[in-house]
Amino acid sequence: MAIPWNSEQRESVAAIQQSYPPKSGRCEDAARETLPVARDLDPAASAVRIEPAGHARFVVPKAPLDEALWRFHVTVEARAHHVDALTGPDGTPVAEYFSAHWECTEAEAYRVFHVDLEGEAP
Repeated sequence: MAIPWNSEQRESVAAIQQSYPPKSGRCEDAARETLPVARDLDPAASAVRIEPAGHARFVVPKAPLDEALWRFHVTVEARAHHVDALTGPDGTPVAEYFSAHWECTEAEAYRVFHVDLEGEAP
């Protein structure tokens, strides 16, 4: 089931994702812009940072990155979904996110924690 955006919210999220595609490496900027839209729908929405756990140095999405490497990724969690350029505006349920969008599908391969993006400059 997709995030139940209204049409204006959906268009806003889609425009943000188009401005910051996966290859841009600007997921934190995208999350910062998406978060206020998500909070209109879900006041408890938050930004989530994903880093490799253990000895890994990078997180590797299934989306092609043209040899770019990500040391971390930032997504927005709203209505039990993650929403970012990997998921599209519909988002992906939190429980399915790693298997759907990441090369390493085991959630324990990542450190996942909420971050405060408010007041931070891009």
